[in-house]
Amino acid sequence: MFRVSMKVLCVFALAHVPVRVEAASDTQYNVVFSLKSSSGHVKAMAVDPAGNIYLTGFATSDSFPTTPGAAQPKFGGGVCFALGIGPGGSGTFPCPDAFVVKLDPTGKVIYSTYLGGTGYDIGLSIVADAAGNAYVAGTTSTNFPPNTFPTTPGSPAVTNSLDAFVAKLNPQGTALMYSRILPGAGWSGAAIAVDSTGAVYFAGTVFPDRLPFTTTPGAFQEQPPDTTGPKQVVAKLNPAGSALVYGTYLSGTRTELDFAVGVGDYAGGSGSMERATLISPDTRSHMTFPLRRGHGNRRC
Repeated sequence: MFRVSMKVLCVFALAHVPVRVEAASDTQYNVVFSLKSSSGHVKAMAVDPAGNIYLTGFATSDSFPTTPGAAQPKFGGGVCFALGIGPGGSGTFPCPDAFVVKLDPTGKVIYSTYLGGTGYDIGLSIVADAAGNAYVAGTTSTNFPPNTFPTTPGSPAVTNSLDAFVAKLNPQGTALMYSRILPGAGWSGAAIAVDSTGAVYFAGTVFPDRLPFTTTPGAFQEQPPDTTGPKQVVAKLNPAGSALVYGTYLSGTRTELDFAVGVGDYAGGSGSMERATLISPDTRSHMTFPLRRGHGNRRC
């Protein structure tokens, strides 16, 4: 018999409110974290086994509070242009930077850092491992001047599309362990998971007619069924973040949007434990989405 214990977290990002923890019950508490700036917006959160809390999102000014020694203490800046309006036009707005914040179980800030360059950079998903490393996925794009999103050696360059990024921060938030671009895969959000070895699993969305996703040889779906509309892609990065273990499309012939990704172990046919990537897509391709024979209902 297994007993499951779960703690429910409610995190509120409020301006000019000091950090505090409100004990609600044995199974729930609220954390109120002050961004101290109306420019900060939380998009995702995670909790590690020690009870530390991780937040990511985006900030649009240099007023977002960072901590001493942060991996990126300064705002990347940059001017973004509205769709259809180029440099020199009137439709401009401040380019956002992603941020990462880590709180201890009492709500005290362990670190707070920007993560971005001069382009459009947003943190959309975050997970943490047992050692306290944070893994962040989000979207980034070039702009004018060129995007200076921080990457580590070996990463593909930022393109002129909406790219995805996957970055790993050390437990103190003082250094990027790696930061890698996944070209074209940041159109409609990003989802991320990490396994016990430190390998990262990513789900994102591409428009193949604008920038095809680079899949790996022998992938489940090396090419999309067609190039009309957004298609979901799934990738696995090695623990060092230096290379793709695999990259594949996972799409039918209609609109596909990423929703969630996870990783878990299950008993294989031989009785040994095997690892599976778990994807929950938002698909419109009810008749053409790839399903294993005998699994699922195409008219769901």
